[in-house]
Amino acid sequence: MLNGTAAQTRLDIRMVNPVDLRYVRATALSEDRKQYPLDPHANHFAAYADDGVFIGGASLAVVQWRRLGSKLVDVFGADPNGRVAWLYGVGVLPEHRGRGHAFEIVSHAMRLAAYSFARQFALVSRDPRLYERAGMQPVGERFAFPGHEALQVVPLVRELNVLELS
Repeated sequence: MLNGTAAQTRLDIRMVNPVDLRYVRATALSEDRKQYPLDPHANHFAAYADDGVFIGGASLAVVQWRRLGSKLVDVFGADPNGRVAWLYGVGVLPEHRGRGHAFEIVSHAMRLAAYSFARQFALVSRDPRLYERAGMQPVGERFAFPGHEALQVVPLVRELNVLELS
């Protein structure tokens, strides 16, 4: 079971195609994160309130570490051949923040990752405290991706166990 309490409104989280996800990214993400391309091999999903109102979304790629590049393999100290669930593009519309919706989106992604046989769940964040509730642990120092030196992020990881997340 994941730590924390559920969002006040139960979200309907469903897979979306890359065209629909452009709307998700345009409305939920901060300006500095909209520039990254969509991965056609990732699972993209959107979250809606019970009344059908769009809340936010995220993307999840279950891959071998080496597909993420040598920079991340080094930062996380990972086995390049190991399987990881990489969460990125998490966004919740400003008017819906502070209600636990991001936690519910991350929890949903963790369950998907565990059922996809990923051994680890990883992401980077400017504010790692946002993910501590979901059991994420920092594994290194702040760093920036080449070409994005102004955006300092912290690497976070969690070992996955499908029985624990059911």
